[in-house]
Amino acid sequence: MSGYQFIHIEAYSRVPSRKNKRQSSKGMLKELMRSPEACPHVSFIKQPRSVYGEDPWKVLKFAENQADIDNLNRKFRKDGLMLVAGVASYPARTDEISFDNKDLQKWLNLTIDFLSKKYGDQLKSVIVHSDEPFWHCHFILV
Repeated sequence: MSGYQFIHIEAYSRVPSRKNKRQSSKGMLKELMRSPEACPHVSFIKQPRSVYGEDPWKVLKFAENQADIDNLNRKFRKDGLMLVAGVASYPARTDEISFDNKDLQKWLNLTIDFLSKKYGDQLKSVIVHSDEPFWHCHFILV
């Protein structure tokens, strides 16, 4: 396998940032799960593929429940960061190789293995997109 590995990670809260520079966790999940109103950048939306873990909507509910727990009896801020999501990109075009490609599958397995070792049980879900120019997967951490 040749090419490079690109991973981008960002944290999310219940509400968007004040100047709308960061969307809410729910907004990010709408884009990840390909709700049409959240994906104006995608010409032809394809259903994402779950390749690891829980349904992202269940993960969001879990993160919200975790954010409600505070051992000091304080209310968790609605703009407090409660969920981390990232994207890992594969250097092959979606119109050149299929999801079943052995190198893509090897990369997915290695990526999930890396994320599992790095984040342990904080890794809750991995979803693959095939409706943009390059293959990539999104992962969610709580």
